[in-house]
Amino acid sequence: MGLTFEAGLKRIHEQYQLVLPPAFARRKMQLTEQLFRQELTPVPGLLDLLERLTLPYCVASNSSHERLRFSFEATNLTHYFDGRIYSADDVAQGKPAPDLFLHAAGQYHTPPQRCLVIDDSPSGVRAAVAAGMPVIGFTGGAHALPALAHQLHDAGATWSCLTTLRSAHTSNSTT
Repeated sequence: MGLTFEAGLKRIHEQYQLVLPPAFARRKMQLTEQLFRQELTPVPGLLDLLERLTLPYCVASNSSHERLRFSFEATNLTHYFDGRIYSADDVAQGKPAPDLFLHAAGQYHTPPQRCLVIDDSPSGVRAAVAAGMPVIGFTGGAHALPALAHQLHDAGATWSCLTTLRSAHTSNSTT
């Protein structure tokens, strides 16, 4: 969905006039963590890309730090992203506002136009565009529905393929 948990609850309330009980968030987190530990795996090609990547990189996600922590633990990716994780928890507004991407760029003292965002949600693509950052729409996740590529393109993404990115990085690093 590409929204913060709070924004998702607000959308549920607006669309269905449903107010979820306070215990819902805690139970959702428990079930999500259990499911992730059982089934979450890295996207094919990601480990190879991370091993070869020579440029600075980070994660800037609408997920909470807690959810990000157990996602990386479940996939054994923590060591690739330790100290490189930024959450909507860190800023006033999550995606689609540009705050999170601008915050991450600021941590690297890098102008927005010199960053490259890879995102799998229309709200993330809109946030990158609003931040003045080029953006690739990623459609390789297990959760990606067939319409996602069009939604990402409509939001402003320019590419939508990890294989292309990996090939481009490999050819650039050998020249």
